[in-house]
Amino acid sequence: MFDSVPPNLPTTDAPHPPQAPFPSVPQSPSVPAPMSVSPIITQTANPLPVGGASSASLQEEHVTVMPSKFFVAPKARLPWKKIGLALLFTAVIASGIVGVTFIVKSRIRTQQGTVTPVAVVTTPPPTVIPPVDTTPPAVVPVKPDSTITPTTPPANPPVTPPVTPPVTPPTPPATPPSDPNADRNDRTLTSAPDRDSDGLGDEEEIVIGTNAALADTDADSFNDGKEVSNLFSPNNPDPAKKLWETNVVNKYHHPTLGYEVLYPSAWVARSTTSDGQEIVFAAAAGANIIVTATANPERLTPAQWYAKLYPTGGTSSSITTKSGLTGVASPTGLISLFQITSSGTDWIIRFQYLATNSTVATYKTLYQMMVTSFQVPSIKSFWAF
Repeated sequence: MFDSVPPNLPTTDAPHPPQAPFPSVPQSPSVPAPMSVSPIITQTANPLPVGGASSASLQEEHVTVMPSKFFVAPKARLPWKKIGLALLFTAVIASGIVGVTFIVKSRIRTQQGTVTPVAVVTTPPPTVIPPVDTTPPAVVPVKPDSTITPTTPPANPPVTPPVTPPVTPPTPPATPPSDPNADRNDRTLTSAPDRDSDGLGDEEEIVIGTNAALADTDADSFNDGKEVSNLFSPNNPDPAKKLWETNVVNKYHHPTLGYEVLYPSAWVARSTTSDGQEIVFAAAAGANIIVTATANPERLTPAQWYAKLYPTGGTSSSITTKSGLTGVASPTGLISLFQITSSGTDWIIRFQYLATNSTVATYKTLYQMMVTSFQVPSIKSFWAF
């Protein structure tokens, strides 16, 4: 098909002319630099070798360049690394601020919890007292009404007599209790046998321990009866020896009224009432000495009490104990009364000789010894154990 070589083709391998450089594409100042584009190289091969030349020599390179109007500016990349660091830094700063704020608020609340609240005292507003109107009310004259007929008061108005309250008569003085044995004890008793006439009966000599045949058993120039009546010992030659310093008598002390009395140690003292207001000293030969305490609200004297108790018993006589208490005694001396005060209450103390199965005053001297020894230590004491 191709018999000859075209005149424009060299017949021998000639060196390739130098390639002209690619034209530079002007860049717009607003368009970024174009990306480097590799030239597109196309190869054109002759189908048949010319003049026996090799196929390699027949190859020709053609470079085609894309026009600049088709160039696309590359997209700008965001600095993600820097943005991430900035966000991390911001988060750290924000966390620190939040933590500091929380700590400060916690401390403020703690301090506020320990503060003692101050009581707020509200002062009430002062009471306003309105001024008092001292102006006297106006007197409105009243016109007389001719239709009203004046009422004429009665000449003698009724007078209601005053009511006189009933008068309570004064309570008469309390009458002392009667003594059914008054006549028996104070009139019909006779004196006991006394062989030595020393003032002690024969039975009393046995109780005291003296010699019934000797008027002065201890030979101290004082009769036995006189010594016993005055609270001296009849069995000791010492005339100053006291009766309570021997073993022939005992002391009785009343637990509530506080009075005291001596009585023979051979006798028995006992209370016959629950309140202890009657004490009986039982003798051995059918006789008792009774001491009774009776309240005296009217504060009668012993003489007044005796007169009411024994209106027919004769006139009483005054007696005095060794401690200085004064009282009265019946004509026979077998009833004696004294007035004392204990715990603010006035009392009458009565001594009474009571014969149980005899008309003889067997222990009259011992009875008088007991009356003489009667004392109230809170007032004055004469003897003491």
